[in-house]
Amino acid sequence: MKKGDRIVTITDVNADPLSSPNSIMVAALLTLGIPLHPEHGIREFREVVDGKPVRTIMWTLQPQSIGGDYDTVEAISNWQNAIWLEANPNHPLTFIKRAFDNHTRMVSHIKTSVPLAMVRRGKKVALIPMNASPTEKKRLLDLLNK
Repeated sequence: MKKGDRIVTITDVNADPLSSPNSIMVAALLTLGIPLHPEHGIREFREVVDGKPVRTIMWTLQPQSIGGDYDTVEAISNWQNAIWLEANPNHPLTFIKRAFDNHTRMVSHIKTSVPLAMVRRGKKVALIPMNASPTEKKRLLDLLNK
């Protein structure tokens, strides 16, 4: 980096970089064509503060997208602005945001839903919730065996 270079940094402190809101936003910015800084794109820092480990992830981005269509600071502001996203439903950033929101909801549903045991008898199938009571399991298996 040279003196006077414009850059944009985004940091996470003690957050899971695989799922933090900032890492998701950076992925969206990259998708818009906003590149990471070629030398300092992603850095991880470790230190001990007050006897506790601290992990910091820092993303360093260029100030605008390749081709100049998107300003990084403006894109970050828009990403965090529900009113802007609602007012710009066909903007690529809005599509990306909605995709990540949908992914988050799907993952949450999968994590909290009760799995179903699939029991087959010939061409019949019973789907039994894994948390079903013994009485309910017996009732469903009895139906399957008829």
